[in-house]
Amino acid sequence: MSVGHRTRIEEECARLRRDVADLRADNERLAAGIDADDHAELERLQHENVSLQAALTSRIIIEQAKGIIAERNNVDPAAAFKILRQYARSRNLRLHAVCAAAVASAAETGTRSPWGDAA
Repeated sequence: MSVGHRTRIEEECARLRRDVADLRADNERLAAGIDADDHAELERLQHENVSLQAALTSRIIIEQAKGIIAERNNVDPAAAFKILRQYARSRNLRLHAVCAAAVASAAETGTRSPWGDAA
């Protein structure tokens, strides 16, 4: 093998080593970017999960209160919701708070709504 040929092979090997090093660096930057993106997506999904769980819990309380008011006042669920909503609005209360109070009261007493007959 001639000296010139050996030099070209050594130069080609050096270039390939640089290319491999560059690819490794690119890979590390890409992996770091994916990790950051994945982390941000995970946080977003966790926040969404907490929000959806809170909404579901709130909805369950509202549905339970509608059932309690409907049963106690012999009205359909739509009318029970109107009763709850009107009660909350007239007293400047959050609907969820009114519903939670109705459910808690029914659980404690087992017999009547916190407002007696239809409010």
